[in-house]
Amino acid sequence: MGTYNKGIIGAFSGKVGPVVGASCRGKEILRSLPKKSNRIATPEQALHRMKFTAVISF
Repeated sequence: MGTYNKGIIGAFSGKVGPVVGASCRGKEILRSLPKKSNRIATPEQALHRMKFTAVISF
């Protein structure tokens, strides 16, 4: 994760190529995209994912 202050392109949020720009506790940060996991979700994780899916589709 990298931090920057008023860089050449200024502050941004969202995905740009393989990096994500965000603001965290007043600092502008850059981080790489998360990698997809091949692990099977635990029952608790599956339950939470179903809840989020229901809320987003609403």
